Amino acid sequence: MNEIPLDGIESFFHADTYQALPCFGAVLNDRAYIDGRSRLIIQGSHVWWHHLECAAPGRHGGADHPTYLNSAAWLPAWPSAGENSFCNCPSSQYTDLSPELAKNGSDIEITEISVRDDVFVYRQPSGANEYTAIVEFYEGNGGAAWYEINITYSGKDQASIPTLSDGG
Repeated sequence: MNEIPLDGIESFFHADTYQALPCFGAVLNDRAYIDGRSRLIIQGSHVWWHHLECAAPGRHGGADHPTYLNSAAWLPAWPSAGENSFCNCPSSQYTDLSPELAKNGSDIEITEISVRDDVFVYRQPSGANEYTAIVEFYEGNGGAAWYEINITYSGKDQASIPTLSDGG
């Protein structure tokens, strides 16, 4: 078997012909009671909701259900008591996401586990938006439902793998 010695390996690559590909390895499992349209926002180690239509996450019908972030049951605070219907308002912030979302512009990916209507990446993190990812949840089937997704992302201190670019 022919082996390439590790010393001098840089001669096989030129700075203008490779790019860093993030190692996806961080997964945020999010489970929330959704009614209407709300956006989950992730920036660094902070996570919060921006609620738009119908009852705020966890608040439909007078309930006060937490949002589950991995194994943490987070009960976001809202501007007022009750459903906060159509408030176009942010929740309080969860501040312990670990690993935090990297500031490298890597895309996030969503895997749906239990979704009744729609969930999608509304905005990918980039330098232009201060590396903020936004996932939109939409429940339009009348009433609320539990949604569960996995958000896969590049964590702050995760390594990158060099890959050849399309330019060869």
